[in-house]
Amino acid sequence: MRKSILSVVGLILAASVIVYAGALKIELIDDDGNLATADDGIHANANGFVVVNTTPKGTTEVAVQIQLRDAAPEFEYTVKSAAVVLGKFTTNKKGIGGLHINLVGETLGGAVNIWNDEVRLLRAFLP
Repeated sequence: MRKSILSVVGLILAASVIVYAGALKIELIDDDGNLATADDGIHANANGFVVVNTTPKGTTEVAVQIQLRDAAPEFEYTVKSAAVVLGKFTTNKKGIGGLHINLVGETLGGAVNIWNDEVRLLRAFLP
């Protein structure tokens, strides 16, 4: 029984390593290269990261996970790449929010950008 449980746990861990082997974690920065935005307003302390994971062929070709902290509370942010809106998310009362995007066939531009209504706040440059 223990061998069976250990075998199952081992298979799950091995599968997790395979799925995330192509993952790349990139810190979000502002246009000046700082980890927090240069804006003195409600977005000034926003920071976070983007994880881009290229998956084997299947229903998802690229998975993008965005995490944002210390941002404006209960604020809607827009995520874009190559001027294409990939999605929107709203932070909670503590200014924490995130978004998971599965892309099939679409290609990312050179960066993943987080915008407020009209201004790009943060970006993650893709290699």
